[in-house]
Parts: sequence; structure tokens; C-alpha cells
Amino acid sequence: MSRGYNLAWVCRYFFQEFLRTYPLFRKTVQVPSNLAVADIVAYLTKHAGITDLTGELTKWQAPDYPIAAGGQGQVYCASRSDGALFAIKCINSHTDEKYGKHTAQELSTWAKLKNPKILELSGLGMFRGRLAMISPWMEGGSVKNVLKANPSMDAYAVCEQLAEVVRFLHDLNVVHGDIKGDNLLMGPDGNIKLTDFGLSVMHDKTLQFSSTELGGGGTLRWMEKLYLDGAERTKEADIYAVGMTMLELITGKIPFAEITNSVPVIKVVLHEKRTPDISDLAKEPISPRAYIMIGAMHRCWRYDPKERIEAKELVKLLDVMGKV
Repeated sequence: MSRGYNLAWVCRYFFQEFLRTYPLFRKTVQVPSNLAVADIVAYLTKHAGITDLTGELTKWQAPDYPIAAGGQGQVYCASRSDGALFAIKCINSHTDEKYGKHTAQELSTWAKLKNPKILELSGLGMFRGRLAMISPWMEGGSVKNVLKANPSMDAYAVCEQLAEVVRFLHDLNVVHGDIKGDNLLMGPDGNIKLTDFGLSVMHDKTLQFSSTELGGGGTLRWMEKLYLDGAERTKEADIYAVGMTMLELITGKIPFAEITNSVPVIKVVLHEKRTPDISDLAKEPISPRAYIMIGAMHRCWRYDPKERIEAKELVKLLDVMGKV
């Protein structure tokens, strides 16, 4: 299967999901099956409200090699004529249709989320022959690195921001599905920027992507027992991951840091029902903020998902923490 065919499939799938979400356009917009990828991008940007930056990208300065690469694609840091920096995430071509749904789903969900604590989707376009998603470049990098480089920075306040943005998502019935420190960037305004919606699920009457369609994914140390068993992504699982991420941000250590290989984490979570070591937080004397945070984490990690704290309640609890 050629690269162009795969990109066309991704774009057509995204467009079909857009029409499913906005039925008004079904009778007014038809996409010929023989359209080129670039033309399909034009349709998407016209009717889904996403900016087509294909023409602009040819004027931007970008290095020959990406600054990051993985199985899903490569990321380039490009400079616009006015000096503004942008991240260009190029999508790899794959023959697996599940990957096409994965990419289309990320675009579909990301485009609808407008919040100062969510990384903005500036647009999409063709970059060096591949479909790309474009967003502002976050010079500060990951929140984890910023906290490490600035020990005096208030990690507890960052955790409050995380709870707030997750409440925003859950109020919209959006499940992120991959909350962890690596998916939190630091914006120039001091706000965290949640990114990577490739595993997210949007539950409503017109649009739903299931984890069975999208395959596995996620990161073992941040995943709750039902994820590990192959269940669908849920708000409760997001909350579990929020607890893990708060621990990560405050201590600077990944969950279950004492376990060097990620695979045994499955055993301790599924069968031993263990929670991460919080001894770094529980050192005497325990500060009032640490005491509240420890309680919040344990409410995020309840083994029974139904007993976990909801995002809106977590925001209230951490707000109290911020005042002590």
C-alpha cells in the first residue's frame, strides 16, 4: 500500500468522522474517492475549521533531520518568518488501518479542545510529502524537565493545573487515555500544556472511538489494572494516571521507580494490588500540603475504579491544599 494511499485513507476517515459529528454537512459536502491527499486536506480544513498550513510550511525554516522520532512519526522544530517556533509532527505511513484511525482520532479530538492548558492545534498540512499536525513550539520543554531544572518551582501548583485540565476534559466526556509527565509541556505563560491525544476517547451520541479499534498503547507504569487487562479507556483510569503523574511531578521519579523493568509492574498492580512508594512524600515531619496530596493520590489509586475520586472533587481538594 503506497504512502499516498495511506494518507488519503487517514484523511478520508477523519472527514467521515467529522460528518458523523456534524450531520448538517452530510448533504452539502461530498468527497470524491479519487481526490489527492492535498485536496482532501483542503476539504478537511474548510469544513472542520482546522487551518491548512501546507503553503506556509514551504516558507518556514526547518532542519533536515527531526529533533525527535518514534514509531508513530517524527517531530521537527520549524521557524516562521517572524521568528515564531512551531512543532511539526509528521505522521508515518502504515498499512494498518488501525493506525489510520489512531491518527484521525487524534486530529478529531484535539481540534475540538480549546483550553489554555491544552497544547493548541495550529493546523495541519503536507510537509515533505507527509501529513503533519502543527502546534506552537514549547521552548520550556516537558514540565518534568522544568521542575528538575528549577527546584524552587511549586510542583504542587503544577498538580493543581493538571487536575483542572482533566476536569475540563471529563466535563466534555473526553478521556485522554495517556496522562503522564512526558505528555505535559510548560508554556511561556506558566500554564501546563497537555498534549498527545492519540489514545483519547470522546464519548457522545455522534462520535465514539473505542480502544479495541485503536489498539493498545499507553504506558505501563501509569496504567490501571483494567487497562492492563485490555478494558476500554475510562475517566476512572485517567484519574489513576493523574495520581501517578502527580507523584512523578512532586518526587521527580517515575511510578514504581524501584522496579527497573516495566513489565513486572503488571504483576504488582494486577495481582499484588500495590500502589507506588510514597516514602519521599511521607517523611517526618509531613507538611500539611504533603498530607493532603498523599490522601489525594490514594483516592486516585483505589483498586475499585468506582471508589476513585472524580476530577471535579480532586480540583476542590487540591484547591484546599493550595491555601495551606
